[in-house]
Amino acid sequence: MTGTINLTFQLDPSVQVGSTVCNTGNITSSGVDLNLTDNTDNACVQVTGTNLFIQKTLTTAGPFNPGDIITYELAYANTTSGTIQNVEVIDTPSNVTLIGSGTPPYSFLSGASYVRTIGNLTGHTTGIIYLTAMINSGLI
Repeated sequence: MTGTINLTFQLDPSVQVGSTVCNTGNITSSGVDLNLTDNTDNACVQVTGTNLFIQKTLTTAGPFNPGDIITYELAYANTTSGTIQNVEVIDTPSNVTLIGSGTPPYSFLSGASYVRTIGNLTGHTTGIIYLTAMINSGLI
C-alpha cells in the first residue's frame, strides 16, 4: 500500500532572506522494517524575499521662489522576480502644495499627500510618476 499526504505551511515572517528552510518527513511502524534508510526524507526551499525600490528626484532647475511650480518624479521598481501584492506609492512632501500628477490614476489625501495604488507589481517591473507642486510662501 502507498499513499500521499499533502501539507501546506506558512513561512514564519522572522525567517531571514537567503535562509534555507527544510521540512523533514519520517515514517515509523510497530512492525519490523527491513530498510530503515528510506524512512526519512527532506524538502528544502530557499527564502528569496521581495524588494521594493523608490527614488524621488526633483526635475525642475532652480533657483526657486515662493509660488514657483516644481516637478519631481517618483521612480519605483520591484527588483526581484516574484510578484509583490498590494503596492502603494505614497508621497507626503513638506513645504509645498501638491497640484497634480501627470500619471493617473491618483488621489490626494487632505491635499497634502499623494497616493497611487499600483496593486500587484510583477517581478522586474518599473514605473515613474510625475508630480507637480507649488512652493509655499515664506520658505525662501
